[in-house]
Amino acid sequence: MHGRRRGAALAPRGTGVSVAAGVGTGAGGPPQQLRSLPARRRPSSSRRTRHRLIALAALLVSAAPRVAAQQHASSVVAPFRWLGCYELAAGPWSVPVDSSFAPPPVLRLDSLPALAPPTGRGRWFAVQGAVPPFAARRPLFAVVGWRPSSGDSATVVWGDGFARLTATVALRGDSIAGTLLWRRVTARLDSAGRPLRDPVARASLAGARAACE
Repeated sequence: MHGRRRGAALAPRGTGVSVAAGVGTGAGGPPQQLRSLPARRRPSSSRRTRHRLIALAALLVSAAPRVAAQQHASSVVAPFRWLGCYELAAGPWSVPVDSSFAPPPVLRLDSLPALAPPTGRGRWFAVQGAVPPFAARRPLFAVVGWRPSSGDSATVVWGDGFARLTATVALRGDSIAGTLLWRRVTARLDSAGRPLRDPVARASLAGARAACE
């Protein structure tokens, strides 16, 4: 037929396949090549490997906090020689301090982690028993804990969010001796709105090991 281009192949009727031309010529132009649809490729082995590595990395990241917590818990061990109870005796303050800031009569150092540590850095252990009256008045803001420091010394802290009582003591056999320090941790203002400089009070502190009740 005159209306049909050369090289055109007709699909049989009823097959639902459209007409596909082999090589045709345009109007006086060069031969036109047929465009074939790209075949669906399967993911390459390198892409599958990359996906597996990403999934493995996500699994490791999610498991890291649990592993770190377990390692931290296993490494939190208080020095055994410090544990126990001590009867305390404090000397006079260097400046007048309210009697509510007196240390408790008995200090009990425990190996359990502190529930309300004074700071979020380092490892703090629990101080059982009585707390100073000033910290007992504000239980929601109270912080208390102890931790060993360099050598044979340790630090004990009581606080109520406004002031802190810090004992720095050294262990000598069955007794402890050191310094008690009181200071405010929140600034106060005078009538003109200027910050007041609160003095830091110091006192000596001694303790003898005693039986825990």
